[in-house]
Amino acid sequence: MSFHGGFGLLNVWGVRKPVFRAFELLRTGGSTRAKLSLSGAGNTLYAVALLDGETLQASSKLTVLIANHAANDKGVAGRNTKKPLAVSVSLKLSNFAHASATMEVSRINASSANAKEAWERQGAPQWPSPKQIEGMHTASAMVNDTVEIDAAVVVEAYSVVALTIKLK
Repeated sequence: MSFHGGFGLLNVWGVRKPVFRAFELLRTGGSTRAKLSLSGAGNTLYAVALLDGETLQASSKLTVLIANHAANDKGVAGRNTKKPLAVSVSLKLSNFAHASATMEVSRINASSANAKEAWERQGAPQWPSPKQIEGMHTASAMVNDTVEIDAAVVVEAYSVVALTIKLK
């Protein structure tokens, strides 16, 4: 039995996979797309800006989701020796006079929302104990921190970062 247990959002022990966390970020980010332009982002970054209200004035937060697929760097193991690159991003907001001075950063990467790594550290047990499963549940959670709104945020290769800014 493998850790993945298929292509679902949960593994066979009910542990949330990174794709579950990505959908969670989309669900909590908001339902209205905001205008977003990327400059100097290269061709590995994809981003979407979401508001939690129908308009900017009716919204209490803005969430910018950024994915670094790094696929164009041919960083897939065994196919190329070129290492995929992390990208440093920073936001420049316009028309957001009432935005907070800080933003919450949520990550899905090698060290956050990565239960598979915890399972491998446990020796990749075919039948993990309840304590090991609990450890995988803990490891599947996203790590969040708060940074200044003008701070540069690193988006590792093959990761997703959500930047959430309070507007009121």
